[in-house]
Amino acid sequence: MPVLSRAVTLLCAVILVAASGGCGKRRAAQEPSPPAKERPALGVTIKRSETVQEDERGRPMWRILAEQTELDQAAARATVRKGEVEVFGEKGRRLILSFGGLTANAESRRLYAWGGVTAKSDEAGAWFRADTVTVDLKTDRVVAAGNVQGSNPVGSFQADRLETDMNLDRIRLSGSDKVTAVIGLPEKLQENKR
Repeated sequence: MPVLSRAVTLLCAVILVAASGGCGKRRAAQEPSPPAKERPALGVTIKRSETVQEDERGRPMWRILAEQTELDQAAARATVRKGEVEVFGEKGRRLILSFGGLTANAESRRLYAWGGVTAKSDEAGAWFRADTVTVDLKTDRVVAAGNVQGSNPVGSFQADRLETDMNLDRIRLSGSDKVTAVIGLPEKLQENKR
């Protein structure tokens, strides 16, 4: 019996200690933990890819063939290394750019290419090379800068800066006196030429 007496005494002591420590009582509500910081959107890198970006109506804006593409989902932006992009404008206009690097932003509907960019329009029979090219699909505007050289059916040209539309049918050159042809005849002259 002495063992049983000791066990009962020990059990009573445990119950008293637990009761005095608040065991079985409801605890006061603790403050909630602060929310975890939001993680930035994950970036994705794709090797040798073909990407088609569509607008809100489901029409393609551009198709990119690339050696390497880095997608930033938070900014709806892609950075492409060495590749080619086919840009689709309004009224079926098409412009093809070959480049060393390209940033494509679907939200702003803009492309910025660098690294020895070559642009061509088969419809207009025109092409040019430049250090950088910006294509803005919202305004149907193409701007090339730095060492611009090219030609269209009227002749060849050189300039520091070129501004045109997606079809390359009206080209404005500036910043250089090395223009070797008049580009983009006025419509009345084009009609008389026919």
